[in-house]
Amino acid sequence: VSYFIEIFPRKPLLLAIGAAHITADLVAFGNDFGFETIVIDPRGFFSSNTVFKSPPSQIISDYPSEVLANFPLDNYTYCAILSHDPKIDDDAIDYLLHSEVAYIGALGSKQRHARRKQKLLERGFTEEQVNRIHGPIGVAINSVTAKEIALSIMSEIIQVQNQHVRKNIKSAS
Repeated sequence: VSYFIEIFPRKPLLLAIGAAHITADLVAFGNDFGFETIVIDPRGFFSSNTVFKSPPSQIISDYPSEVLANFPLDNYTYCAILSHDPKIDDDAIDYLLHSEVAYIGALGSKQRHARRKQKLLERGFTEEQVNRIHGPIGVAINSVTAKEIALSIMSEIIQVQNQHVRKNIKSAS
């Protein structure tokens, strides 16, 4: 007996933590690539005044730790930390490192990322958890503009997504 099984995974989810120019372009790319896009930023000014040419599915004006439990934080969820505000970034990262999200990327320089990793290790996170953070975020394409940075981030997310898909196909064979 032969069987044909086709799996229809849910739509991938892109969580953008922090609203800004990069976020607007990242949301547009996310929408183009079939992601559900959610922007989370407790700073009302940014969440209300960021202009989205391609609007996200939702904009939430709360701290990440207050709302992340409302989302499936699994292998179909990709998170870009973009606020540049340590209170918001750290709040999201602390929560996400305990989840099963497929991708956590954080904006910042190599030096800032090294300091972030060291701080997380000192606070009790494991090396394995901390190494899940992609930082500096995105594929290295010498980005200059917000749109180029968003493109590099989306490229890295798709790279991770495709690795995950291939891994699942191999394990199903």
